[in-house]
Parts: sequence; C-alpha cells; structure tokens
Amino acid sequence: MQIMINGTLYPKNKAKISVLDHGFTIGDGIFETLRANKKIHKFDEHFKRLQESAKAIKLKIPISKQQLKKQIQSTLKANNLKKARIRVTLTRGIGPAGLSTDCKNQSIIITASELKKMPKSGIKAITVNLEKPNPEIKSLSYLPNVLALQQAKQQGATEAIIINKNQQVTEGSFSNLFIIRDNCLLTPKDHILKGITRKEVLELARNNNIKAKQTTISKQQLESADEIFITFTTQGIIPITQINNKKKPIGNITKHLIRLYEN
Repeated sequence: MQIMINGTLYPKNKAKISVLDHGFTIGDGIFETLRANKKIHKFDEHFKRLQESAKAIKLKIPISKQQLKKQIQSTLKANNLKKARIRVTLTRGIGPAGLSTDCKNQSIIITASELKKMPKSGIKAITVNLEKPNPEIKSLSYLPNVLALQQAKQQGATEAIIINKNQQVTEGSFSNLFIIRDNCLLTPKDHILKGITRKEVLELARNNNIKAKQTTISKQQLESADEIFITFTTQGIIPITQINNKKKPIGNITKHLIRLYEN
C-alpha cells in the first residue's frame, strides 16, 4: 500500500507522522471517507463537508480543492485502484502537551484501499443509548462511535443505532438511518451527521414520487417500522433485517431505492 502524507507517497511501512501531532495525542483533527469507482464519487460534496468541519474547529485546510483531488487521484493510481475506499485525514499538527491549538506542521494523510461490498441481504443492528457531541463534525475524536459499535459486535450485530437522552433515534455509529412507516420514508433530522448518501437518497425519493420526511423518530417508532435501512458513502444503501430482537423484511420501497441508487 502507498500512503500520501503532505503530497508525498510512502510505502505503508514508512508512512509516519510525529507522535506529538495533536491528531494523535488528543484527536484534534477531521476526516472524510470517500469512494471511487474509476472516478471519485461526489468529491465536491465531500470537500465542502471537510471545509465545514474545518471551519467548526477553526482549522485551516492548507491545500486547495483541486490540489486535494489530484493527490487523491495520485494515491489511487499508485495503489492501482479503480474501486476504492478513500480516507482523507487532516490534523492540527505538532504542538505542546495539553490542549493548546498552537500547532505547526499539519498533516494531510490520504489512504486508499480496495472497496469491499457488504451483502445487500441485510444486517442485524442494535440500539445503544448514547450522547454524541457535535455529530455534524467529522472529528478524529470517534471514541463514542467505537464504543457503540463495540456493543453491537458483542451482540453479533453489524451496526449500532444511537438513541439519545430523549429516547429519540439519531444515527448509526457509521451510518445514517431511514425507516419506512405507512409507505412514507422517514429519517432523523437533528443531532446527526448530514450524510452525503443520505442526501442522495432523499433526492431519489423526491424525484420518484416516494413520500419522504426529515423528522424526529422515537425508539418505539424504529422498532415498529415496516422497513429499515442505513446509508453511508462506501456502501450506499444497506437494509436492516433485525433491530434488537425484532426481524424486519426488506420491503418494496427499500428494494426500489436500492435499484434507483445503484443505477
């Protein structure tokens, strides 16, 4: 594997950043996950979200949009990848111990690996009670997500659906959530990362006469939904066929949206 750090490609075993980089020591940085299938999917949208995350934590992106795109393309070429999972990581850089933001030598790290598809036959998910700070920021501080997913794995599940203190559904540990009730597509509207695939699915629904609404969803509404699926960049739409101990079918609306998305 070839990894790009600040515009230079390195073999995996020689790709290094400082142990004093605040991205490593205190999780002070941001990231974006993208996918490529010959070309980078929705690059402009991902860069815009990277800008928004950077602005939220007062972090400057030291290269232009076109420079970043070229670096991603070079990383894909160096790894001989056409279908790929791409991660762009931006750290605040090397700084003194503690919570200082007086840092230098920011790191921009680009990795690309083979994109492995999950089965469209559906996955098991559980619900987890959790409060995520600033979910709209793609922060390197991902420990709450890690702990939620850890609970899911311990119960033989693939994803953890997060329930906040008001017993409202927010999102998955690595995904956005949709449910179908009474032929209407529903997705949580608040306290979530505004996913790019989520936006694509809402646009597909609008353009294909599928009633859709961004709203609040309770845990009870989730568990009694007619259909459930998640969305995320690398996989698109993945059905949930079991939530906690309740089995769920892959219904007609989910199947229709999968066909529309993949086309």
